[in-house]
Formats: sequence, C-alpha cells, structure tokens
Amino acid sequence: MTRKDLPNRRQCVTFETEWQGHSIIVTVGKYADKERPWMPARPGDVFTDLTKDGELAAILDDAARAISIAMQYGAPPEVLSNAMGRVPVMEWDTETEAMVEVLRPASPLGAVVEAIMQEAKG
Repeated sequence: MTRKDLPNRRQCVTFETEWQGHSIIVTVGKYADKERPWMPARPGDVFTDLTKDGELAAILDDAARAISIAMQYGAPPEVLSNAMGRVPVMEWDTETEAMVEVLRPASPLGAVVEAIMQEAKG
C-alpha cells in the first residue's frame, strides 16, 4: 500500500478530549479520497496540544505523527483505536444508579485515537 499525499489545503476540525485529568486539544486534517469522491473526507493527519506537561506533550506529539502516517497508509481510526490498550475504571452509571466498570484508554494516545474515531462517526 502506498502513502496518500495530503493536499496543501484541506479541511480540519479541532476539538478537546481528556485523559486522566489532562486536557488535550486535537486537530485532525482531512482529505477527500480521489478514488471515492462520494465518501466523506477521511482523517489524514493529527496534531495535539498538551501545554501543561512538557515531557508528555513531546511524547504525544511524536505519537500523533506516527498515527498520521498510519492513517495516510490507509489505517482507519477504528482499527487504530481497537489496537490501543484499555484499563478498567469504576464510574457512576446514572441509569442504574450504581458504580459500573467501564474500559477507558490506557494512554493519552489511546484517548486521542478514540476521540478521532468518535469525531469521524459524527
């Protein structure tokens, strides 16, 4: 498979996600698939901004570049999200009014990829 070149100008969307109390600003650049112009624009590159933690921000920036390259080679966000680790967390369920165990991303990168997947679904 070959890497998709991104156009110089492309759509992008910016949103915020959270991981263990860290606020992460995520910008996703999108591109139209020339072979399937009827399909919605696909994520093609990812940029993150985590200003409060320099070391974690640097690691997340590098990981976002790797995720960008994976998506440019055709890896969909769902596949990337499914490959990320998860950890069980106890949360309050308003429907049952009880604590329930849910799986959450184990890393800030997992939180970013999950957010990209959710944003792509609309």
